[in-house]
Amino acid sequence: MLKSPVSVALCTYNGETFITKQLDSILNQTHSPFEIIIVDDHSTDRTRDILTDYHERYPNIKLFFNDSNLGYNRNFEKAISLTTGEFICIADQDDIWYPEKIKALLENIGENWLIFSNSEMIDINDELTGEQLLPHFHFQHDYKTILFENFVTGHACLFRRELKEKIFPIPERGFYDWWISFIALYHHKLGYLDQVLTKYRVHADSVIQKTSLSNNKEVAKKNLTKQLELFSGYTNLENADRDFITRLRTNLVEKKNPLLKSLYFNLLRDKKLFFPSKKPKNIFSSLVFLYKYLKMHQR
Repeated sequence: MLKSPVSVALCTYNGETFITKQLDSILNQTHSPFEIIIVDDHSTDRTRDILTDYHERYPNIKLFFNDSNLGYNRNFEKAISLTTGEFICIADQDDIWYPEKIKALLENIGENWLIFSNSEMIDINDELTGEQLLPHFHFQHDYKTILFENFVTGHACLFRRELKEKIFPIPERGFYDWWISFIALYHHKLGYLDQVLTKYRVHADSVIQKTSLSNNKEVAKKNLTKQLELFSGYTNLENADRDFITRLRTNLVEKKNPLLKSLYFNLLRDKKLFFPSKKPKNIFSSLVFLYKYLKMHQR
């Protein structure tokens, strides 16, 4: 048994185009995972055949095939629940991991429940786009930083089994990685390693393209509404924090006119707190950004 046994939870769905490169990058880690749990969500392409071939060649790969499509959140919940390691890494089907990813996250997790790293983006041809997922990130140990945007994407995470026991059931609505990272951050058990450890693939079917909070008004409003509702319902919240999140949801989402002076002033004053991944701005550009952001969530 490895000194720090790591499980990888990998979910697949119609991933025949990129899955082999991702599997190869996981299998070639300098700190090898002792098990790779793969749950296929009823693929209709060649993904199942590819996975079966890898399973026959690598004994640490454990395959599970869903009889019907569970969807994004429920499938990851299933994959995570099947892991048995002391540490768990989450994997998307179309990324490429740098060889030292698991080792670096293990060495830097400290006493945290969860640690995440930065990623650089690649296109469908494995070419770097020149962009990083967190190019201007200012990590702060305050749960308010994660209320408006999720900067902890599942593919960049490693977390302890201890956290696994605290996140279930994962809500069907919203995003599983946003939920997990909120819980870790709320308990001051979230760490960040400012190092690029993943090549994150951006294409038409990738999650980041489908769930962007900045490009579509209706999607933005729907996503933020769901997440603030989920967070305010977390059973271990202090009353003051639950009231704060509820007020945010009311002011930003449910009011016909969310441009309340007090809220606008607080967001402007604490912009780095509420939007830690945004590029630093001067006072004028900050006003423009906040105006557009609040308008985005106006009914």
